[in-house]
Amino acid sequence: MTSMKNFLKNRSIILTVVGLFVFLCSELYADTPPSGSGLFIIAATTITAAGTYYLSNDIVGTVTIDVDNVELDLNNKKISGAVDGISITGHAAITIKNGIIKGPGAAAGGIDGIFIDTCSVIEISDIDFFGEGNSSMGINIQTSTCVVVERCNILDQGINGIKLDNCNTCQISNNKIFDNTGSGILLQNSSAYNTISDNACNDNIASGISLNLSTTNMISRNTCMGNAFDGIRLNNVSNNNLLEENVCLDNGGRGIRLGVSESANSGCHFNTLVDNICNSNGSDGIFLFQSTGGEAGNSNDDNTVTKNICHDNSDDGIDLTRTSSNQVTFNECNQNAGFGINDTDGIANKIYNNSAIDNGADNYTAGITQQQIAGLTPVTGSNFDA
Repeated sequence: MTSMKNFLKNRSIILTVVGLFVFLCSELYADTPPSGSGLFIIAATTITAAGTYYLSNDIVGTVTIDVDNVELDLNNKKISGAVDGISITGHAAITIKNGIIKGPGAAAGGIDGIFIDTCSVIEISDIDFFGEGNSSMGINIQTSTCVVVERCNILDQGINGIKLDNCNTCQISNNKIFDNTGSGILLQNSSAYNTISDNACNDNIASGISLNLSTTNMISRNTCMGNAFDGIRLNNVSNNNLLEENVCLDNGGRGIRLGVSESANSGCHFNTLVDNICNSNGSDGIFLFQSTGGEAGNSNDDNTVTKNICHDNSDDGIDLTRTSSNQVTFNECNQNAGFGINDTDGIANKIYNNSAIDNGADNYTAGITQQQIAGLTPVTGSNFDA
């Protein structure tokens, strides 16, 4: 019951903040439109006056925006070179749209398609980022709020497709993020109240979506397929996040993983995983496992895992080994090579009303009682606390 209350509370908080974010951003855009009649950019430059700007041709170099209230329309042209494509530090109310940003290739490092630092109310849309394998990110956002990235294609970056570092109330939606050397989308260092939705994060060398030290984010309706590591991964005290209606298929590691380090108090807690599909992954469908030898407090505990589908995975459907006080209900875990649900050495995990059929090792580990399997009145035992 406590876990479900946490789920409802987390969902309410996230939805309230996201609604406020959309309202504030729409008001800011409406009240502070770009001024000026529109100017053409013909070469790398620094914009120092508010207004509307268009690329007149492909350019090599950086467009730096050093003022508020700018609309930059790439006009279906290309920015390229061995430097950041667009750079913004300390400004607000900026729109960037409609074009191509191309990296310099593998010889250069530390180059971002768009670099944003200490900004607010930024909208990026309809841009194709081609990294050419450089040591960079398509969009690198640091210490910023109310940034929207939508309908972009981000391919072949040398590190991550999109990174949010200490960012709040941002919205990353309807993007295609493929073939990057790191993760498709990375949230880290206290990034909170962000919405990551309706993205395709496929065939990345790390994970499709990764959270590290990030809390109270909504990760919903994303497709994460064919990534070398995990579909979605939460690391190091990433708590109170909602993962809902994501599809994680054919990843080399787990479909959804709550990972831990060996340091103390690094577990992930009070997250809600609901209505996700985690099928045909190279290890477990959903993984909350605690490794042996870890320090105190690094287990993944007090999470809610409900109404998920975990079929045809190469290990367990859901792995709860050495975790505690998780609520695991109404999941389907069929035809996995290992257990349907693995609760080895679990403590007080609430596991009931799940379906587990035709799994290779067994449908349930021994500690899961017949009462739990049948969905009857729960009993008190080593793995279940009524």
